[in-house]
Parts: sequence; structure tokens; C-alpha cells
Amino acid sequence: ARGRRFGRTDLAMLAQELGRSEAELAIRWSLQKGFVPIPKSINPERVLVNAANGFDLSNAQMTRMALLDTGFMSCTMASPCHDLAW
Repeated sequence: ARGRRFGRTDLAMLAQELGRSEAELAIRWSLQKGFVPIPKSINPERVLVNAANGFDLSNAQMTRMALLDTGFMSCTMASPCHDLAW
């Protein structure tokens, strides 16, 4: 998603409250949901940060982040896998 929504949602406020980046929170949320996020970076420091280690999100924080879903699609040209009946 290339962070297109970063700084535009409650995620920015939550990140500030926790002293983490929005990317770290998004990666940590994905991991705690059982997803396998694949962050990309060639910057060695950012690669380490993208591991999102050293903290867990509380149930309340997980719920708060789940409420951010607006159905935004960053790549509308991709295959319509979201329309498949998984």
C-alpha cells in the first residue's frame, strides 16, 4: 500500500501514543492476526524496524485498528482476488 493512508487516520495518533511508526503498528497488527506481512525496504535500519519486535498490541488497540478498515484498495489494477469466494 506504500503508506498512502499514513498520517490520515487514527493509526497516526495510536502510533504517536505508543512511540512507534504507523508501519510498525500495521505489521504488528498483521502478525497478531496471523497474517504474513511482507514489508519491503533496502534500508538496513528500516528492515530491523519492520520486524515489529519488542511489543504487542492490546485487544483494545487491535480493535481500534480493525475499525480503520474503509475498504481502501491501493492497487485497483491488480486481479480482483477480493471478489473471489474464498
